[in-house]
Amino acid sequence: MNKERKGRFNDVISSLEEAKGELEDILNEEQDSYDSLPDGLQMSSRGEKMQDYICLMEDCISKIDEVVGFVEEKIIRKK
Repeated sequence: MNKERKGRFNDVISSLEEAKGELEDILNEEQDSYDSLPDGLQMSSRGEKMQDYICLMEDCISKIDEVVGFVEEKIIRKK
């Protein structure tokens, strides 16, 4: 792969990091919303759904970190 195409992966990483930041913002808002629910509502189906979405967003963030790490290690730094 030539340097130009390889260098474009930095743009990909920037886009992924931006998406990760958006997900973190949404995650924090959802977590704050969940935390402000009374205990009874946290245990309800609504609270459980909120927890499910929180877990899904955490998984998405983790997957983005994995992809970024893979691209950096296997593509950008590879000689």
